[in-house]
Amino acid sequence: VGQFRDRLTALLTTISDKTRGPYRVNFAAHSFGTHVLAHALPSLPDEQRKFIGNIALMGSVLPSSFNVMSLSTIGPSAKVYNFCSIDDKILLLNAALPLRSGLAGRVGFKGVFEGSLVEQRFFRFGHGGYFNDLALGSTSWLGRYCVPGLLREEVPPGTHSRPRYG
Repeated sequence: VGQFRDRLTALLTTISDKTRGPYRVNFAAHSFGTHVLAHALPSLPDEQRKFIGNIALMGSVLPSSFNVMSLSTIGPSAKVYNFCSIDDKILLLNAALPLRSGLAGRVGFKGVFEGSLVEQRFFRFGHGGYFNDLALGSTSWLGRYCVPGLLREEVPPGTHSRPRYG
């Protein structure tokens, strides 16, 4: 996490030094990358946080109790999309191991309400389903759901409802 944060800080500084005007850097992370990203972004220096744009989490290993709202307050207009794969068996195995990880990429984050800066979408596929073509012609899942979220366009609803567990 620390190495990623340090490299990201250097990259944001370089971009800031070489560009004019405001810019935003959007992030997409899958699986353990969601853990790295979620723990690196809050530890960025304050002068770097203003450049953080939207965040897309896919197949997140974060616990569903993780305070995902903290990510939406990092950048001045950051929005977080949590894309969940409700048939993700890898996350079940991962959550059973003592790695302090969880099922947010399968069941969503607790305490997230409609209309907040965090949106959750649910899909019926496994851990790698984000990278499969969904028979949408030439549009991949990433092109239909993830890219619009990063570009702050309208993101279509998920194909399934949030599962009820317990």
